[in-house]
Amino acid sequence: MTPSFTKPFFILFLLPVLTSFAQGQETNAYTYQNPPQASSSLDAHFQRPFCYKKNNKDENAAQKYTKVIQLYKATFKDPQDPESIWDQKYLQRNPHILEAIHDFQKGRRGQRLKRLNLEGKTAQDIHKELLNLGFFWTKFPLRASFKKQTYWLMDGKTTKDSHHKDIVYTHFYTHADGSLVRIKAAGIPDHRGKHPRRSPHAIKAVLLNTDSNLCQKKNCCYDTSYQNEAFKVTNENQPVPKAPSSKCGLKLPKDNGTPLNKQRTRVIKNAIMNLAHTNLKTDCLQPHP
Repeated sequence: MTPSFTKPFFILFLLPVLTSFAQGQETNAYTYQNPPQASSSLDAHFQRPFCYKKNNKDENAAQKYTKVIQLYKATFKDPQDPESIWDQKYLQRNPHILEAIHDFQKGRRGQRLKRLNLEGKTAQDIHKELLNLGFFWTKFPLRASFKKQTYWLMDGKTTKDSHHKDIVYTHFYTHADGSLVRIKAAGIPDHRGKHPRRSPHAIKAVLLNTDSNLCQKKNCCYDTSYQNEAFKVTNENQPVPKAPSSKCGLKLPKDNGTPLNKQRTRVIKNAIMNLAHTNLKTDCLQPHP
């Protein structure tokens, strides 16, 4: 039963609504409306827009989400489309990258990647699937610093001893067709939180040099270095730049030094790299925001 002190409030709230119905008019939650009328005029006499100079918190968030959605859609456009995520000048200067993209699109390179979905799987799940698809597997210590020649240890410390018993490994899988998959099953144990992607994850990529003589029935000696990586591949099997940089082909807004420009650039970089990296299924608890 509604408490008696609230009844006058509901009566006052409903009175205008009841009155409008009694007069045969339509209403909604925001305004009263006149019955629609036919008109041949093309001028609707719209009111002037409300213009504001600064977004609020929700508007900033909405702007970021909208940009991410636009970027996701742009990954499906042809790389030579000006509306794609690729820098057209970069593709013109690097015809070998464009050739590799076309090979991938036309089924001449990296086709095994299109049969692999990384979402919702453990490292072991992906490992088994890759071996069944004919991939070759090896692993290397995970670098913490190329300059200092150090490697990550499981406790988050670093070492120069590449044979340390607690070294963190990156697992590499190559296929004769030029497909590359990297799995960081332990993630990157950076307790300081400075590394942009610490969660255990995997990536798909296509190699540049795929000389068939280097990949035989029992062994595949393709160069798996970063330099021989042409581009990364999303879980939707779209080619994207291998790094969040214009040096690797990512189209970024011109830097005018404004906070808004920096924010847009950061959103683009993070969104594209999130599409190119897939977090692994683990028993880790969800981290706090």
